[in-house]
Amino acid sequence: MSRTDRTAAPAAAEQPLAQQVDRLTALVEEQARAIDDLQRRLGATVMPSTERSAATAARTTTRRGLVTKGAVAASAALGGALLLGTQPAAAAQGDFDGNPAVRGTSNDVGGTGVLGVSTAVTGENYGVSGEAESPDGIAVGGINTATTGFAKGVGGASLSPSGWGVFGTNVAQSGDGARGIMGHVSSPTGTAIEAFALAATGASRGIRGVSNSPEGVGLVGTSPGTGVAAESERTQLRFDGTPPSPLESPTERLAGEVVFDEDDDLWVCVVSGTPGTWRRISGPASAGTLVVLPTPIRVYDSRPGGRPDSVGPKTPLVAGTPRTLDLTVNGSGVPTGATAAVVNLVATGSAAAGFLAIYRNGIANPGTSNVNFGAGESVAVTTLTALDDLARCAVRANVDTDVVVDVFGYHR
Repeated sequence: MSRTDRTAAPAAAEQPLAQQVDRLTALVEEQARAIDDLQRRLGATVMPSTERSAATAARTTTRRGLVTKGAVAASAALGGALLLGTQPAAAAQGDFDGNPAVRGTSNDVGGTGVLGVSTAVTGENYGVSGEAESPDGIAVGGINTATTGFAKGVGGASLSPSGWGVFGTNVAQSGDGARGIMGHVSSPTGTAIEAFALAATGASRGIRGVSNSPEGVGLVGTSPGTGVAAESERTQLRFDGTPPSPLESPTERLAGEVVFDEDDDLWVCVVSGTPGTWRRISGPASAGTLVVLPTPIRVYDSRPGGRPDSVGPKTPLVAGTPRTLDLTVNGSGVPTGATAAVVNLVATGSAAAGFLAIYRNGIANPGTSNVNFGAGESVAVTTLTALDDLARCAVRANVDTDVVVDVFGYHR
């Protein structure tokens, strides 16, 4: 059964979901009325009249708690999906002085402790939403102790483009134990927290965790296997915000932190400290990862008959005149958008001593040299050159000479 099927499938195929919900809701309300009546009778029998008023007010709070627990329990019989009408109120809402406000327990191998579904297609709706003010509290917490199956601690789904599957907020001002969302599962194939944002448009979120503490964490995943796994057909992980470069920050850092800063540079902390030791992984001014080609590929030979024979011109370089070379030719594998390339540069057949330079296409002659040669010599050098947006470079010599270029790899 797919995840979507498990979210909405009825417990009995012969009976419509809405009819089952109505029946279970009626049972819950009937139980609550019976308990309410029993408490009233007990109060009339054993309580002094001076205490009955307070007991009456307490019954209202207790009844809400009982209805909540009954609603969550009833939802388990429907595979965890409880849709109580179309009103903007929560399907299962806890609002009383006890702890917890809402608690769901599942012993089924494929069960869900708490599953919230918001079917509204507009607005900031939540499948599951929780708020906590305690420094050691948890806004949304789920524990599933099943040791096999696709068990889930907390599951939430939202159909709204601007909704959240699971949203947890802990507004505590202090404490190391405050958590917005926490899930625990014992099954090796289970999921501690699972949230679906089913809307096809908008900025919908599967899970959102918010922390206002400088030392806090919005979302934490802990596992002997994978702490947090992101699956997407577009973007698995996205960094928002514009923090300054971690090299310039006086903040204490821990090894393993990753920062995408205001200059669009991506950094990873390798040694804890203030600010710690950082390595820049990528950025607008970095070359990117080196991709080594399986075999060297010849992309240019100025000599007549030299391969690739379809790439020209087949004439020596003219002294002082740059020649543009396309490094994507001859099936090299160098893609358009590559930022740099590792090449083998050969000068050959010159009538006089001179030098040869290779550099990014489109810029002025930098006045540098990559290889020096004598008259009639064939001299090779392995070097690195920057590329333009079409993966092109330029070669220039101070004397007439033939040139050969092979590519070993590229950066992107």
